[in-house]
Amino acid sequence: MIKTLKTWGISVDSAFFLTGIEKRRVLEVLNPHLFFDDQRGHLNSTKIPQVHIPFGTANQSAEQGA
Repeated sequence: MIKTLKTWGISVDSAFFLTGIEKRRVLEVLNPHLFFDDQRGHLNSTKIPQVHIPFGTANQSAEQGA
């Protein structure tokens, strides 16, 4: 994700990888400009602009079942 943003000319000040924890409270404290996640269930938990990343292990079973 960071490499892709850099190729688009977008600089990243900081990134947090919140593997497996509940995201809502952390996002409320950090108040990021964007939130990326590979699990749709973690999206819509805040009013922060969010992007679903349809790759990674969380999406493999969905891809295999399609």
